[in-house]
Amino acid sequence: MYKIIGIIDKDVTYKAKYRPPYFDDFTFVDERDRITHKQKTGTDQHLIMLDKAVDSFLLWNANEVDIDVTNYGFSPELREFCKAMKRATIGSDPNYLQLLTDLHTRQAPGFITLENILNDFFTP
Repeated sequence: MYKIIGIIDKDVTYKAKYRPPYFDDFTFVDERDRITHKQKTGTDQHLIMLDKAVDSFLLWNANEVDIDVTNYGFSPELREFCKAMKRATIGSDPNYLQLLTDLHTRQAPGFITLENILNDFFTP
């Protein structure tokens, strides 16, 4: 049997009038640390939603563990931070990768919650 795991932003596109009907079959499992976990009834299909979007999720986590994103070359202002996260080269940006590493190392709550959810999928 396959496990299907989708990770999406829980932003304006998740509002009822924009939400794909496919998501209607998912039921609530848990919500904490700005992460909502849902599962499609009767299946092993899971939906993980980052609140409100990955950008605000990252900033919230940085704030929770006292990480100053300016030390990584990013603005703490959401709009500017979002612009930086949307760059085509962000995935290979060493400052971004270091920020992610430091958030994990400092045990940012959303990162730990996400890690635990994902680990539970693969632990018998």
